[in-house]
Amino acid sequence: MKKIFLVFLLLVFTGCVTDDSLYNLKEGRTSTSIVSEKTHSMYPTYVGGETVIIRKEKFDNVKVGDIIIYRNYQNYNVDYVIHRVIWRDSESLICKGDNNGYIDEHPIFKCHYIGTAIGVKY
Repeated sequence: MKKIFLVFLLLVFTGCVTDDSLYNLKEGRTSTSIVSEKTHSMYPTYVGGETVIIRKEKFDNVKVGDIIIYRNYQNYNVDYVIHRVIWRDSESLICKGDNNGYIDEHPIFKCHYIGTAIGVKY
């Protein structure tokens, strides 16, 4: 818990989250990161502009109902997506934004998964 808090403080005081911090999270070099939600696709759970706390979890431990962040490999205007898992099998996840009327177009595989949302930084 102390390590997570220190990482959180470091990220807050630097005032930025870069692709490097998410890369370090994905690669297991850190256990927590924060990222800004840029859209309203997760409204009312998250509102655009809120800062979401992300924790590294094993892909195999992700459950239906979890909110995850993953690398967006189809739309180059958006690097990362924060959406809820609505279905899974042993190799892939299907996600959807809470405020979207459609599911995400492509399945999410382990190589795209970065972490699980655990809360909001106020």
